[in-house]
Amino acid sequence: LFENFDRYRSAIGYVPQDDILHKDLTVHQAFYFSARMRLPPDTTDLEIEQRISQTLEELNLVDQKDQLIGSVENKVLSGGQRKRVNLGVELVSDPVLLFLDEPTSGLSSSDTADIISVLRELANQGKTIILTIHQPSAEVYNKMNYVLLLAKGGQLAFFGPPNPDSFDYFQATKQTPDEVIANLDKKAPKELSASYRQSALFSEYVKDRQADRANQPNTNKHSHQKARAFPLAQFFTLFQRFCLIKQRDKENLIFLTLFPIAIGLLIGNLSTDKLGFSVPLFIMVLATIFSGLLNACREIVAERAIFKRERRVNLQIMPYLMSKIVLLWAIGLMQSLILIIVMRSIISLHANTAEVFLVLAATSLASTIIGLLISAIVVAETQAMSFTNLILIVHLVMGGCVFPLDQDWKKVLASPLISRWATEALLDSELRGMDGSEKSAEFKVREIEAKGLKSDDFDKDIFFIFGISLAALMATAFVLSSRSQNKKT
Repeated sequence: LFENFDRYRSAIGYVPQDDILHKDLTVHQAFYFSARMRLPPDTTDLEIEQRISQTLEELNLVDQKDQLIGSVENKVLSGGQRKRVNLGVELVSDPVLLFLDEPTSGLSSSDTADIISVLRELANQGKTIILTIHQPSAEVYNKMNYVLLLAKGGQLAFFGPPNPDSFDYFQATKQTPDEVIANLDKKAPKELSASYRQSALFSEYVKDRQADRANQPNTNKHSHQKARAFPLAQFFTLFQRFCLIKQRDKENLIFLTLFPIAIGLLIGNLSTDKLGFSVPLFIMVLATIFSGLLNACREIVAERAIFKRERRVNLQIMPYLMSKIVLLWAIGLMQSLILIIVMRSIISLHANTAEVFLVLAATSLASTIIGLLISAIVVAETQAMSFTNLILIVHLVMGGCVFPLDQDWKKVLASPLISRWATEALLDSELRGMDGSEKSAEFKVREIEAKGLKSDDFDKDIFFIFGISLAALMATAFVLSSRSQNKKT
């Protein structure tokens, strides 16, 4: 299995101990997107709905299919129902081999019994179920076909049927799993392992089976192939899911709409001639950078566990990133447009509106991708906000408006920063929009030169901003690839 894991990846399901689910999706939606990600792209909606209906019935979740999954803090489903949804995300693709990491952890006795009953029924249907469990009840213990008991240090203490073999082997007179487990502490781990390896049970259930396997012909001589992945199909599936999740966060959508209005009103009403004409333009750039960073900096780290889970199956990094970039950039474009409208209604700008929008759009794209890069690097959402503040301060200090870039080394340090190129582009557009005979034009040129900025190459500035976007995208993909790489997973 390990040597040919890529071939059988789609036939294997892994259910982690934690309930790794999107809290803003309904049960039906979680199963639908899981099926879309795991099943071949030519699978019809009717076939997917049939698989979802079957899974809902198997897990006794029919009545909860349209309920939001919710979170541990904001409970909608019970603990047992969340565990079953967690199982259903894997089960909807109909795997033949299912691994579960402590599926009953944290559940009540009734919820535990329900989960084990579901797993027992799946096993009766022909699926292979392998799970880890601590201190099972007698009811749970006796529903298993085989149990593998490990002593301290991972020493093999027993493998075989639980009832009656494990009870007889450990001389459990009360025939309870607690009595069996208690016997594991009565001898040294190595002694337990040696004793079992000398028993008839070891010969029957381990040694003989290994000999039978060795005599079987090798049917995997040809080179294995990775499960096929379809980037475009994955992109549309992930994009649709991301849109649904964002749509349900009404408070955040309201904030995203009001933010550029508030910033525009603030800049417009506080701007004076003493500040210079470059300050309002620079603050527009900073506001756009902050919006892009803030919108994206928590998107990956907040669902890192989900990313890892889907990555184990067939999730590709670039469709995953693009599904987020497209929607977040669309939000950024909306914010940029609102900011321009508010600013133009308050202060007089000579720059061409289309050029200003192009600059802010490019700035929004670059800052969004840098925000995703931050989110890919950090390990906690609080770290993401700290990094965002740091990046914003660097753009403020090295943007050329607060402190002049009057020395070559300063310009070199500012080269990879969005704020420098975006500010230069807006200043260039502002100057070209003025009548050369205006007296203020000369003073504006002097103001730009005093800050160590240039205002003579709009296209170059835009090129550098998109170059930063591309570099940040490659860096984000590299970080995600590096962190998700592990052998045969």
